[in-house]
Amino acid sequence: MKRILKLLAGILCGSLIGIAIAVLVAYLIDGKEALDVVSHKVDAAKLAGSIALSCMLAFVAFILQILLHEVGHMIGGLATNYKFFSIRFFKYALVKTNNGLQWRQYDIVGTGGQCVMYLDKDIDVAQDSTPYFWYNAGGVATNILLTLISIIVVKYTDMGIVGSLFFTLMAFAGIASALLNGIPMNMGAGINNDGRNILMLSRSAINRRLFIRSLQIIGELGHGSRPKDMPKEWFSSELPTGGNDYFGIVSYISYISLLEDEGLWNEACIAYEQLNNVKPKLPLLFSLETASEHILTELLTQNRQDIVEKLWTKQAEKYTTSNYKYSPCKLAALYAIELLHNKNEKKALQLYEELQRRKDMFYLPGETAMALNVAEQIAKL
Repeated sequence: MKRILKLLAGILCGSLIGIAIAVLVAYLIDGKEALDVVSHKVDAAKLAGSIALSCMLAFVAFILQILLHEVGHMIGGLATNYKFFSIRFFKYALVKTNNGLQWRQYDIVGTGGQCVMYLDKDIDVAQDSTPYFWYNAGGVATNILLTLISIIVVKYTDMGIVGSLFFTLMAFAGIASALLNGIPMNMGAGINNDGRNILMLSRSAINRRLFIRSLQIIGELGHGSRPKDMPKEWFSSELPTGGNDYFGIVSYISYISLLEDEGLWNEACIAYEQLNNVKPKLPLLFSLETASEHILTELLTQNRQDIVEKLWTKQAEKYTTSNYKYSPCKLAALYAIELLHNKNEKKALQLYEELQRRKDMFYLPGETAMALNVAEQIAKL
């Protein structure tokens, strides 16, 4: 809800700035007569109503472009032999489960949506023939198509003032979304947009292999399998080349999950330390994502209090406590922190009970099974 309110506020501010610029341009062209029209001859109530309507229609247009962008990814994936797992709008995800489609809550900082597809576990990555373009480009293609349709509607149909304004805004929103997602760039905190993913995949066979493996792992986690039950060749112990190596970072985090699931806590702790020491440094999102689980491995191995305090920054704590409801592994890590570090048994018990209570509500059943197993191990200490 906060993200939607921020988006609405941004659209409102943009509309007001646009009106101010329009008035200034009119003044520069027509002089005082234009300013006189604006200041004296326009009904204030009508002007306020027009501004409110424009902001509302702009908000709806941008939301629709975001939603249909993710639908475009889904269509592009299904058309090229991917299988549907989930589609998320803000923090609400429609997920394919063993009991059919169900709503789950899930969130990734800096994103308004996400479409997750997966590949069969029998895909041979050595062939390097699995398509990646339309799955990644489907969203931008949909924004462009909606923009063209909107322009045609405005130009060749009589939709009235409100209809014409809405489809005009749909065209602008579509262009903005297509550019924002299509021009290769890092969106901040370590998140690639669609264009950068396509560029990185087109340039590197290694990236394509890691990309395919990550989708196979997601598919198995979605079906309830834990990492230790998956083929070992899916997991690579090769360190990423640096903070810009997006697919390498994702792959290495999956490898650490395998170590954790196999109970190799010392090896997992060392792997986290190596990951945090890559140069250039790890992007903020990945640092925050791995902080709590790095602490978990430290608590279950050397339990160095100074290391725990160094890792458990205010930013890491805030991020983890804000997102643990979407992640069973973060919830298990918080349980360990309260029990083994803060020595707060009451709070630890509450977190343990919450993990048990929410076990059927998390996004990936396999990840949940792994987190429950870790929590059981901690409870026996």
